[in-house]
Amino acid sequence: MNSTFIKKLFSGMMNKHLLVLGVAFLGIYASLVVGTIFSVSHRKAVRQDIKTTQARVADLEVKYFALADHLNETTATELGLVHVDVPQFSYRNPDDAVALLR
Repeated sequence: MNSTFIKKLFSGMMNKHLLVLGVAFLGIYASLVVGTIFSVSHRKAVRQDIKTTQARVADLEVKYFALADHLNETTATELGLVHVDVPQFSYRNPDDAVALLR
């Protein structure tokens, strides 16, 4: 039994199977390495986009708080807003395209 395995190992048939298996594993390994490299590159780009977005949001927050500091009841009255004793809310039925005042 052992001698037949050794004969097959050194025969051409066994070497062809080992070669095909080796090439297959090498191809799988190469595809995983390339996929990892692309993932790392994509992650760097996403992190840069996140940093840019966070900076933009921070700038908008600063502008919002600066504008909100100047808003008071006098400014609202000057803009035409009035105090309402009985609040009314609008409701939009998802089936219709018209907002209803209830």
